[in-house]
Amino acid sequence: MAFPNRVAVNPAIGIEGDFASTNPRQFIVSGTPNQRMVAGATCLAGRFGLLASDGTISTTPGYAAASAAGAATRIGFVHRYMGAALITAFLGESSMQIQPGMAAELFATGDFFARATAVTGTPVRGASVIWNPADGSLNIGATVSGTTIDTGFKLLSETAVAGGLVMIGKNGA
Repeated sequence: MAFPNRVAVNPAIGIEGDFASTNPRQFIVSGTPNQRMVAGATCLAGRFGLLASDGTISTTPGYAAASAAGAATRIGFVHRYMGAALITAFLGESSMQIQPGMAAELFATGDFFARATAVTGTPVRGASVIWNPADGSLNIGATVSGTTIDTGFKLLSETAVAGGLVMIGKNGA
């Protein structure tokens, strides 16, 4: 571990992938023996993912898979839970990568902390959370284009900045 190079006056509000509330939440169940296992590529906690018909999850499945018929019911948020992500980089300090073959928790509804990769305009509470299945990025406040998916989740934070931590949810809040 590196020598500490900053001191926080207040504790962090949350970590991407963590629950932001105790509101009701719902798993996406696959119905296969390989329930919610990470596919061949790594999966990132705190991002959206797609549950494939074979029971595997990918956070970068590509637009064709994420927009296929019936895929909307298989898109969810990958929760960060203790022991899911492994630090595999030499001298690495932290990781959000869930390795292939590991179990992952995919939620259809709930309130979570997420990192806004990009922000369009000046989004306010209730703005849409748009997912790019090609690279896994999240755009807050954007409109759906030919390569992005509306997750159905909404911004719960009052505002959002690119690269910042935000609260998102899909509970009708």
